[in-house]
Amino acid sequence: MNWFTSIFSSEKKLNMPTNNAGKTTTAAAVDIPNVMEDLFVDNNAPTIGQEKEQSSGVNIQSFLERDHYGKGFQDGYNYHNVEMLNNRIKSIKAEFRLQVDLVIDQRRRNILELKNHAIEVEGLSERMVRQIESVEQDHSAMVDRLEKEKELSASDEGWVMKTVHDYRDGFLRGVERYNEERLLASSTGLFN
Repeated sequence: MNWFTSIFSSEKKLNMPTNNAGKTTTAAAVDIPNVMEDLFVDNNAPTIGQEKEQSSGVNIQSFLERDHYGKGFQDGYNYHNVEMLNNRIKSIKAEFRLQVDLVIDQRRRNILELKNHAIEVEGLSERMVRQIESVEQDHSAMVDRLEKEKELSASDEGWVMKTVHDYRDGFLRGVERYNEERLLASSTGLFN
């Protein structure tokens, strides 16, 4: 009997070796491990560099979705000066451009991989080459869009400006809260 059959068969009576009493054993009597198919089989289609690109894209998205208003409020309350506000806005824009650069670099690496893959399958499948070229064009279009966003961020426009406005609004609200509390504390004479 094949050991592979004994592991993956159901509780049918099999021609298995006999036990000490001379009786044949069933699959249920044999200690069979529960082996799941997904340990040995990968049913997902192969991808070329999409995992890295998606995680990089998420970095830009997560950066833009951070609570910049709350951070601005905290900084405004604690530091309440214009120099701090201007420095943090410059820092936000610089961090945004860094995230964009990382995604652009990843997209360019993906384009290179796609070009190499297209060369490998060139004589085998014309349809595959066209599909690869289509994905390559999509990556190139996104690189162009991201380059444009970098330029826009330098001139106070583009995706990053919502983040900048949220931070500025939070900062101004934090300064306002600080001044209200300071005015209230000084008018009561508690903290003189």
